[in-house]
Amino acid sequence: MEKIKKWLKNYKISLPIAAAVFLIAAFALANGDKESKREFTTAGRTVVAQEIDVTGRVVPAKEVELAIESGGKVSVISATVGRTVASGQTLLRVDSSDLQIKLSRQQAALEKAKIALAKQEPKTNAQDDLVKAYEDGFNAVADAFLDLPAVIAGIDNVLDQEYLSSNAIRMTDGQRALDMRDATLKGYYAAEDAYDDVLKKYRAASRESSRAVIESLIVETYEATKLIADAVKKTNNFVDYIEDQTEGGISAELAEDQTRLDGYTDETNTHLTALLEIKDIINDSRKGITDERLDVTTSRIDIRQAELDIQDTLDQISERSIKSPIAGTVTDVKAEVGETIPSGDPIITVISSNQYQIEANLPEADMAKVKVGAEADVVLDAYGSDAVFKAKIVSIDPAETLIDGVATYKTVIQFVDADERIKSGMTADIAIKGERKENVLAVPQRAIIAKDGQKFVQVLKGEEVVEIPVKTGLKGTDGNIEIIEGIAEGDKIIIFAEEK
Repeated sequence: MEKIKKWLKNYKISLPIAAAVFLIAAFALANGDKESKREFTTAGRTVVAQEIDVTGRVVPAKEVELAIESGGKVSVISATVGRTVASGQTLLRVDSSDLQIKLSRQQAALEKAKIALAKQEPKTNAQDDLVKAYEDGFNAVADAFLDLPAVIAGIDNVLDQEYLSSNAIRMTDGQRALDMRDATLKGYYAAEDAYDDVLKKYRAASRESSRAVIESLIVETYEATKLIADAVKKTNNFVDYIEDQTEGGISAELAEDQTRLDGYTDETNTHLTALLEIKDIINDSRKGITDERLDVTTSRIDIRQAELDIQDTLDQISERSIKSPIAGTVTDVKAEVGETIPSGDPIITVISSNQYQIEANLPEADMAKVKVGAEADVVLDAYGSDAVFKAKIVSIDPAETLIDGVATYKTVIQFVDADERIKSGMTADIAIKGERKENVLAVPQRAIIAKDGQKFVQVLKGEEVVEIPVKTGLKGTDGNIEIIEGIAEGDKIIIFAEEK
């Protein structure tokens, strides 16, 4: 230190000036070489879902009045006063034949769009696609065998019903009904034999099996599922015919069988679609496909649009039925088959079999994100976060309630299962599951840049950063946001940049 002071004295430099020089030099060293520090992510497909958190209080349960969202001519009523119903059970349907035709056309359009995309995929991806297709194919087969055993057993149970026995039919419904019964049983036995054969092969196979074994398993599972779907259809037609011949109203067993068979139809159709799609993917991947990236992106948008159109139509079909949001007992039915009913008017009343429900006030900002029937996870303060109770929204008041000057809407949330731990007055934290989209292109929300009324992302192209306009969709609770158009899967997206 003494040497520094002596040097400063010899050169006649004061201490303040020396300190200033030192600070300037230090700042220059710290900031002399600036380089860009970037953090990026890869745009990929994932699940984007919303979750709405709200608090409420447990109160004694009340009855639920159910209305149809889209009115029309009643085609089926499976609810009768005094009948016990399960949560999610269909109680009434209005005619939706026009929407079914529309849905068939949209599904055909989707298949065409998928074929167009398959022809446009680059050959360089064909081998990777083929490997993934066999993995997905085995998964599709495994998924089918989760549901098919119950479908086979369910058809058998329906055909064993006393009102479908040959003696009962011979006495009341005549030869045509007996012929239908024989044809239905024949179809069922054929489906059962095919199912048993392919089940043995499935149990003997594994994900490590050869491609030939897996492909054969996919084809045979698809053929067996077609036979099972046909057996479901024949059984449904048989039951419907017996219903038409029945005088004095539909029995509870018959109505319940119709509901079960409708469910089996949905399950088998879902698996047929998945297996058929994977068969096509395997065939197309094997051939190899090529086209420009822009055409691929356009085709993917076309597929996504077709999927959205199908989902919209399915939602409209769903709006033409009334399903019980809770397990309980029907206490009132204000409609008859053939009658035209309006939307919004209470048609069916159900009293919950549970003892308690939750009342919560939903903020106006969250109203568009939830709807009646939405599922929820409930945590009661008394038991902590380890105890999660399943629940569903059963009603939302159309009129607002002002709380501290803020508009809220009273929402009733019904516990799915009765539980003796639930007590009146308990405070509840509710996580309501909102809209959910699977296998969509998404990026972190913080990657979105908004300016001049448009949204952009920064894409890393080699060493260059390019700003690309995008169209966004659903915002997820986890921080991701759906990208409808603008970028492609695999693009490197800048999510953080600073100068250092």
